Amino acid sequence: MLACVFILAVYGTLTIVETNGQSDFDWWTWKLVHQKIYFDVASELIHRHIWEENYRRLQKHNTNANTTFTMELNHLADQKQRMHSLTVTLDEPILRFEHHLNNVPDAWD
Repeated sequence: MLACVFILAVYGTLTIVETNGQSDFDWWTWKLVHQKIYFDVASELIHRHIWEENYRRLQKHNTNANTTFTMELNHLADQKQRMHSLTVTLDEPILRFEHHLNNVPDAWD
């Protein structure tokens, strides 16, 4: 029951963001191109909300006459910077050791 309330709360919060037909089309096209499949409806709504924020930021940037480059949505457009950082670091070792050794001899016996 609590899960249903959470899903409805998330859905209600995210549907406040106004979407139009073009962003719906672009969302589904982007999902298809990048083969995005989400675990459940709540997860998809969260990722859709993040994608829309990035989509609007991209449109604002690309329509600015003073920009010297254009931006496009990549496969990470449904993630916030923190999510992207977690995804990227999964390919790296989980534990990292830094050695701060002092007074180490030049040669060992």
